[in-house]
Amino acid sequence: MCGNGIRCFARFIIDQQDKLENMTDELLIETKAGLIKASLLSDKRISVDMGRPYLNPAEIPTLFKYSVNGIPHGYVEMENKSLEAYAVGMGNPHMTVPIKELDLLPLEYFGRQLEHNVNFPEKTNVHFVQLLSRKKLKVFVWERGCGATPACGTGACAVHVAFYLNGL
Repeated sequence: MCGNGIRCFARFIIDQQDKLENMTDELLIETKAGLIKASLLSDKRISVDMGRPYLNPAEIPTLFKYSVNGIPHGYVEMENKSLEAYAVGMGNPHMTVPIKELDLLPLEYFGRQLEHNVNFPEKTNVHFVQLLSRKKLKVFVWERGCGATPACGTGACAVHVAFYLNGL
């Protein structure tokens, strides 16, 4: 499952509609994460309903257990540091790591290592997140199998869920 990939796919299909008999502004796209709805908005952008997050550790999958806030929580060890982390599934696994200052960590090195963390048996996307204000976050994205990327649709959703459920 890839939120940005779904948007690109939906854009391609919608742009091809002049060749199709049944034109539509909504698509249901079958993925391994289930049916995903993509819609053409009035300003010609594509909107994707990312669905509900997975918070059951077995569905993510993760070995983290639930915390008091209803989100799987744990600690990962890196370079003699114990990093607090949260797990959220959006059709793919995500590890969200709150960081006080993103510029102080070797993020690509940590991302590469944490992608393969033992708490995520199918590997994981990793998001290091610095809280700038209640409405603004700074995020470094490491996508499993891809590396550092400038954005991640499912990751943005996972980060929002983790920070919202923790009152941040």
